Amino acid sequence: EWGMSELLGPRIYNRESTDMYGRPTGGLSDETAEKVEQEITRIISEQYDRARGIIEDNRDKLEVMTRKLLEWETLESDQIDAIMEGKDPRSPDEDDKSSGQGSDVNKDSRGEKLDTVLSESDIDLPDPNETV
Repeated sequence: EWGMSELLGPRIYNRESTDMYGRPTGGLSDETAEKVEQEITRIISEQYDRARGIIEDNRDKLEVMTRKLLEWETLESDQIDAIMEGKDPRSPDEDDKSSGQGSDVNKDSRGEKLDTVLSESDIDLPDPNETV
């Protein structure tokens, strides 16, 4: 309904417009509707390409995060930061040794054991060489 692009400008687009009595007024012309559809397609395509590029550029980091999540089930912000910096993240065991406590990573807030939700077979990473 709301549109804001260089081609169409900041405007409200509503194909199903009505007047103050609720009677249909026609809304967009077919030409304007086609321009809106083209602009939507362009924006989605550009953002898809941008997102795919970010993922492809950081594929190695994504794979490290995937392996660590499968191994540890959770990652803390400092572990994610380390991965994004190209460093090895500290293991949860390092935290346990320094605090002298066992890890509760596999327990919920009541201390009950959580079931593993994902297995390696559940993760299907896209092939970066495959075209979409």
